[in-house]
Amino acid sequence: MADPGRNSTKRDGSDLSAVEPGWKVVDFTGGGGFTHAGLTRLCFDFNVRTDAIDDYVRTCNAMEKACRAALQRRGMRNLFLFHRSDGYAVGYLESALQTLEATWVLLRNEEPAVRAWLDSTQGYIVGTTPIDKAAKCLSHYFYLGADRVLEQPSLPQDKKRRTDPTRNRICFFLRFATDDLKQYTKDHENVWPEMQEALQRCGWWNYSLFCHDNGIALGWFDAEDSLQDCCARMGKEPVNSRWQEAMKKYTAENVRPDEAMGELIPTFVVGNDDNLASRCP
Repeated sequence: MADPGRNSTKRDGSDLSAVEPGWKVVDFTGGGGFTHAGLTRLCFDFNVRTDAIDDYVRTCNAMEKACRAALQRRGMRNLFLFHRSDGYAVGYLESALQTLEATWVLLRNEEPAVRAWLDSTQGYIVGTTPIDKAAKCLSHYFYLGADRVLEQPSLPQDKKRRTDPTRNRICFFLRFATDDLKQYTKDHENVWPEMQEALQRCGWWNYSLFCHDNGIALGWFDAEDSLQDCCARMGKEPVNSRWQEAMKKYTAENVRPDEAMGELIPTFVVGNDDNLASRCP
């Protein structure tokens, strides 16, 4: 997307790849890419009964080690579940398969630990439906990071660690108007280079955005600090104000996206890319 109101800004020449090895500004920042391990990024949502959230969280965390081993056996990584206090729940997974449906079928049929987890949490899900049946897949429309398979196609296996283990996974949600959703996602195919650099400089690593046709969008990224701290740093970047103003016409409330986002609570973090840090309750 062009920015008719801005002047060309010369870059300062700083090597941001030193902050995130392998990272560089890319012309196409849209979603749909694979990780450099060749996995597909998948995102889904479902609803937990509000009176069962605590039991749901406890059950999920009790199954963490068994599920981690199952994912590793199937060549999958980084299963994250988050939720809100109203029961809205979301998940992220990097899968060796290309669709969420095929991923769930494989895990349920071939991994007893995952099947046990799905069955043991079924009673907590709205409609008493297991997560693999209740989950709705979102579309990936943006990625920013050093994780693209075409950029790092031949790293040796011991260099394929995507995420610093001191970082936390953060998830937030937004709602956009449905009538302009197609144009909004298209604008994210070419995010301004200055905006990419600002996000990287402010600690938004391996940043993905997903959305539903109904306008719900979810953001996922790794950070050393909280969402509030990361947003505060971005608030000091002049390009961020220009970007947020350009995007606010797409939000359901016609407000800047960085003022409309809400953070979700981590439920279950199986980050077997060298064990992402987590702050699960």
